[in-house]
Amino acid sequence: MESNTKFSLIRIVEIASGIFVFFIAFITFDDYINSKIQKKLTSEEYISNLAKSLRPFLIFDQKETILYDHGAAKYIENIAVELGTDQERVKKITITMTEYLQNEPLLECLGPDQYEINITRNKKLIWVFDFVRVYGFGDNPNNRFRLEILK
Repeated sequence: MESNTKFSLIRIVEIASGIFVFFIAFITFDDYINSKIQKKLTSEEYISNLAKSLRPFLIFDQKETILYDHGAAKYIENIAVELGTDQERVKKITITMTEYLQNEPLLECLGPDQYEINITRNKKLIWVFDFVRVYGFGDNPNNRFRLEILK
């Protein structure tokens, strides 16, 4: 009887040790996975790629030069800026897209002038932004524009 009890006690210790080792291995593996996920989510490259896919935009000037691209250039085939009669103020901007957009892109002026912007879709892939100057500083502005693609 005594050897039976001794055997049962050894068996219980073995089972308890196995369970303990299993839980330690599980906790260690869980911490490892969490640290990998945390490292990935906080990396600058991942955050930049996520921002470019969620809110793509670009900045261009009235000379049709793209100054900064944050993921939106792949959606744009052409940017055409038409100046007014004084050849200094923007009259119209026509954006030709590479793919159909259900929603109109957001366009805002970053320069010294303020405009009222009327937006129309001209054909399937072309958006036309007509400008009416509301307020401005100086005689020779070099306006920049921020175009955000809404997906």
